[in-house]
Amino acid sequence: MEPLSFGRLWPETLSALARHLDLLLPVAGAFLFLPQLLFAWHLGDVQPEQIFKGDRLFGDLTAIALLATVSLIGQLVIAFVIFNDGTSDRTLGQVLKGAILLLLPGIAATLIQGMAVGFGLLFLVIPGIWLLARLSVTIPLLATGSHDPIQALRGSWQLTDGHSLRILGMLGILFLGFMMITLGITGLGSAVGVLTTLAAGKPPEGWGIGRWIFEALAAGASALFGMAYVAFLATLTRALQARQQEQA
Repeated sequence: MEPLSFGRLWPETLSALARHLDLLLPVAGAFLFLPQLLFAWHLGDVQPEQIFKGDRLFGDLTAIALLATVSLIGQLVIAFVIFNDGTSDRTLGQVLKGAILLLLPGIAATLIQGMAVGFGLLFLVIPGIWLLARLSVTIPLLATGSHDPIQALRGSWQLTDGHSLRILGMLGILFLGFMMITLGITGLGSAVGVLTTLAAGKPPEGWGIGRWIFEALAAGASALFGMAYVAFLATLTRALQARQQEQA
């Protein structure tokens, strides 16, 4: 089977996740699930057009900055563990410390990556999608050796050269699959939430148990997708590096 194929890389990703689930589930819970749930609680029932407006501006900006920062730590840890197939004889605390020390380079890399893809999508959609593929393995490279954000971006650009369409196809399959799973989970959450609200009643203010169940399931789906997505990118990085060494 082609080494750079979804049919090969996805089973490798699942196998790596299964081997290290005892490490990665707490990381995903603390750095992906919980921040997402708290962010949803912060937004509450605010309408989308009211976000970042008036008195909410500072609080909303702070909340989204904290969400992005904490999530980035989780992504760096997940990428490190999957790429190295373990913690490389480090404790989880040491891996977390390393991820925290990489926060500033990580923020710089993701900002540059996001602006490049964003501008590409804004002006012409195709260049934005192409840039998404070319810069897709920046975070795994940053987490596992290229601690300079520019070097990580350059490394992603070099590794993905000639593989853009294949990478886009794999990412498309991944997003489509998880979109369907997420819709199923959130649909289940909506049904359970409605039934629970009918049984327990709606509180005069704040979230009732039904809303908490719905938001917890939605945040759980987002956390699982985030963990699997970063793990897949780490597996892809390893495969791209192996391909580059073969061609050298």
